[in-house]
Amino acid sequence: MELSKVLAEIAIQGVFEGMVSHSKVIIGFLENEPISETAKLSLLSLVLMSEDNYLGVVELLETWCEQETTLDTAHAYLALAYWQLARTEQAVQWCHRIITESSDTTTQTLAHEILAQVGT
Repeated sequence: MELSKVLAEIAIQGVFEGMVSHSKVIIGFLENEPISETAKLSLLSLVLMSEDNYLGVVELLETWCEQETTLDTAHAYLALAYWQLARTEQAVQWCHRIITESSDTTTQTLAHEILAQVGT
């Protein structure tokens, strides 16, 4: 499990440093590792967002987020993608839901930041 965590952190760092192809390879290795589905989806979302592929983020997360009742980072990434695609109403709805229902303060903070950018 610790190796999976280290690999995930390396993948995230790679995205931020512009080494997206390397991050994709690492994420591919993590597909069969015992990490949560949320973590995998969040990593893939970061890669897609680093490529400005917000439609890809929506396609990846939309159905999963509608079915997953525990609001987490992936839900905030979906709201962010909606905002970037000018689907403001959907972004605002997800942000309000995250703020009122999520117990994760980091996710709530991201939702507040998105709402501030949207202007609500």
